[in-house]
Amino acid sequence: MSFVSCESGMGLTFLFEEMNRVKVVREKLTFEITETTAVKNLVDASDFIQEIKRLGCFFAIDDFGAGMASYAYLKQLPVDYVKIDGMFVRDLDKNIEGFKIFESMVKLIHSLNKKVVAEFVATEGLFNIVTKTNVDFVQGYYIAKPIYLSKI
Repeated sequence: MSFVSCESGMGLTFLFEEMNRVKVVREKLTFEITETTAVKNLVDASDFIQEIKRLGCFFAIDDFGAGMASYAYLKQLPVDYVKIDGMFVRDLDKNIEGFKIFESMVKLIHSLNKKVVAEFVATEGLFNIVTKTNVDFVQGYYIAKPIYLSKI
């Protein structure tokens, strides 16, 4: 699975043209939008996400939990994946209260039939902790450093 961050102002026409030009396998492409960007205009964000999904791609909300009313947005944005913000992950091995919050987020997201991505998994210890919560995917330096798509 490849995650593609959408920059502000990126239009559907441009995306469609690029996907045709590069000949990507759309079913393996997941776009992501930060929670704060999505909530600036929920209607436009929701429409944009639905159009991307109609093209055969998937969509993720990034930095989940960084906003003030994150849970309210989950039911309004038709995303496939929710990437829990790294601030909830990086200290899980040192903080039982943080672990309980993280675990509750994973359960809630799964109950909405969405997949969970844990960000900032930088050590084996964090990897072992987040996998106990049944996250679907992990990102972080423990797995691999980010690379350009052109280097794959």
